[in-house]
Amino acid sequence: MMILRTLLLTSLLLILGTGASANTDKQTSSTDEEDWYQVDVLVISRLDKAMDSAERWPSVAEHRFPLDAVKLYTVEQQTIRKEFLPASTQVTNQRHNASLMDEATYATSAKRIPLDRKPNVAIQPLILLPANLGQLNSEAGSIRRSRDYRLLYQASWRMPLQPDSQPTHIYIEAGQKVGNDSQLEGIITLSARRFVHAAPQLWLNRLNPIQPIDKLLLTNQLLVPPANNQPFLALSSTGGLATPIDTHYTGNLLMAESRRLKFNTINYFDSPSLAVLLSITPYEIPKKVKPSSVTKK
Repeated sequence: MMILRTLLLTSLLLILGTGASANTDKQTSSTDEEDWYQVDVLVISRLDKAMDSAERWPSVAEHRFPLDAVKLYTVEQQTIRKEFLPASTQVTNQRHNASLMDEATYATSAKRIPLDRKPNVAIQPLILLPANLGQLNSEAGSIRRSRDYRLLYQASWRMPLQPDSQPTHIYIEAGQKVGNDSQLEGIITLSARRFVHAAPQLWLNRLNPIQPIDKLLLTNQLLVPPANNQPFLALSSTGGLATPIDTHYTGNLLMAESRRLKFNTINYFDSPSLAVLLSITPYEIPKKVKPSSVTKK
């Protein structure tokens, strides 16, 4: 097992054209103030034809995630469209009387057009950053061009970490998806004590393949044989679904590690099937924005 992990990491380093992480440890602030960081993550799977065999996969292990795990969304996904916001004229008419303000002010207020309400990634935490702000784009490109690895997940976000506070669990979901199950599922836990630590806990799932409905109807099959005693996909006599599709995975591989992070470099977490590249960089909120105005999510 250790030999496989060493080979995986060595070949990955050759593809990326980089060496081991430099020793750039940095202690967190000695005060109780929050330090902000930008976190960049790549999750990579190894393309191995031997893994297509069910015998190479361990038995299914249950996934358990913390209830407070945070799922990240993009700016677009968190934008409130102006169509769903009250018009400025409505707010003005409800809260003010024209006789209580000068005519010019009232006319100006009444003509305001509402805009989409977008989150500000410069000051708001735990929002997926646009691709141009990512710091591992070059490494992601190298992996996409590789024949030996597949890039399953790429994300960047900013967040505060306060020393000795509760850890933050970031929910990860990526890769192929069948029903409610994804090829990659898990969390990356970030915490700050004397140093910043990361603990990826990721499952690479072997999804139960289900034959498309149109092919089932053409062959008059009413049941799809399950893999490893997984539930059947049942069809009614009329061709409709009699029971919900149950698409449990038939095997999974767990990657679980915990490590102190080094700043301004790439931190590697690896297993025989998965590798995580994580970069953490101190981030300073723009000076024009007062710290008290930063809204936590």
